[in-house]
Amino acid sequence: MSESNRLLNFATSSELIANGEGRNVLSAIEDGLRNCDEFLISVAFITPEGLLTLKPILKELEERGVHGRVLTTDYLGFNSPKVLEDLGSLNNIDLKVYCTTQGSNHGFHTKGYIFKKDESYQIIVGSSNLTINALKKNREWNTRSEAHCDDTYAREITEEFDLYWNSEFAIPYEEFIPWYRPRWVRPDHTSQKNIAEQFRKVDLVQLEPNSMQEQFINNFNELRANNSKRGLLISALRLHQKRHRPLLFRQICQDRHPSVRPVPRGPAAGASHRRRHPEERAVRAPVPQARPGCGPADGPAAGSAGAAAPLCGRRGQLYPRGPGPEHAHP
Repeated sequence: MSESNRLLNFATSSELIANGEGRNVLSAIEDGLRNCDEFLISVAFITPEGLLTLKPILKELEERGVHGRVLTTDYLGFNSPKVLEDLGSLNNIDLKVYCTTQGSNHGFHTKGYIFKKDESYQIIVGSSNLTINALKKNREWNTRSEAHCDDTYAREITEEFDLYWNSEFAIPYEEFIPWYRPRWVRPDHTSQKNIAEQFRKVDLVQLEPNSMQEQFINNFNELRANNSKRGLLISALRLHQKRHRPLLFRQICQDRHPSVRPVPRGPAAGASHRRRHPEERAVRAPVPQARPGCGPADGPAAGSAGAAAPLCGRRGQLYPRGPGPEHAHP
């Protein structure tokens, strides 16, 4: 095989880069920067803390005259003008911002770090942005590959970078920042941070029935006391029909085990999700006997707590299903 063919068929070696015991993404990026002659970085999000961790080595590269290109974005307004100014102040870095707010009609969410040394590339592509959590703490998956400059993978990824870099939407930092600075609004991350806390507190949610639902529960208990087998509940959408079954579940559990008060996980726990007529919805709920074994001997599975028992009613009014005009529905 000729030398040129050997280079064209250069075998790419790859390894997983993740944050964990004795390793992190930051150290892999620092290693690539420290040993490169040129670098390309394309990331969606940069935080001041993430940039600060790389500032010493970037300043070192500036002193050595190692040049790099960094492509980031205004996507979601995440990157602050301050972090762009800090990055753009480095003399050895060309910085462009891929503008998603000026007609690109798509987001920008790349995460790639490309380091060139002589005729080979070290390429890290995966999930890590230039944020302190992504570089050191978060559960991240990145692949570090080494390839010759003529390898297909190396050519494809550098060509893709150049495609974005030369796009009409990639604006040089010096032109972008005067437009961006007065328009930028700090994203509200409070609600996002509170989501996990809300999930942790979901067990504290208490369902309190409204007046219609209280009447519904009372009628339901009366049916159980009378050993009724069937019934039907009809409730308009705006009356929160999906809350009825969790309320019934809680009522039954409290009747059987007064010392235990279960809390349904969320307002729609156990609710049916079948689509029905928008003006009218029906729920078929299991109606256990008032006490195990007290049902009629000829009933289906006498005393069973799981026998299906539809209920009839309008606006919380429940009564046993059966023939007769008094049970007719319009």
